[in-house]
Amino acid sequence: MKKKLIIVIAIVCLIIAGVITAVIIRNNAVKESAGEEKAGNEDLANNDSMNKFGEAEAPSDMFPNGQDDYEVDSWDSYQKYWDDFSVYGTYDPVTAPPGGETGYNEDYLVEKTTDKGAKCIVDTRTGKVYYDNMILPTGIAYCADRETSSMAGHYIEAHEDQCPNGVYSFTYEMMQDCYGYPVN
Repeated sequence: MKKKLIIVIAIVCLIIAGVITAVIIRNNAVKESAGEEKAGNEDLANNDSMNKFGEAEAPSDMFPNGQDDYEVDSWDSYQKYWDDFSVYGTYDPVTAPPGGETGYNEDYLVEKTTDKGAKCIVDTRTGKVYYDNMILPTGIAYCADRETSSMAGHYIEAHEDQCPNGVYSFTYEMMQDCYGYPVN
């Protein structure tokens, strides 16, 4: 009877050891697979040097410090909601999409003065002109000086019928009319 009990205990121990070994092997395989998938995804994410036709382009310094996950999400949100200037005048503070720092290279953004004396930002990489309260490629709203902001108030007073929501009614064309064009 003792012999049978020892044999049963030995078999149970072997089964348990087999199960534990299988679990360890499976976990290691999953970790390796996840590591390879993550490395593959990082390669894809970091392969910004390929254009839509698969041809290599020169490396970009748009994000000089790289981007963490939050900045990548913020950049995607910026491109989806704010990169097209036709969205201005369509949002109010409640319906405006989220922003957030994107990691975009601020060295591309240069503050200039317009022909009407307003402050604006010019993105030297794209040539786009950003006016007061617009979302910059950095993901942050541009806040110009007090004089520029007061120009918006005067414009709104003169165009009440077109500006029912104040500055939130401003289309990009209205901003150009209000603030002018960069001269320096």
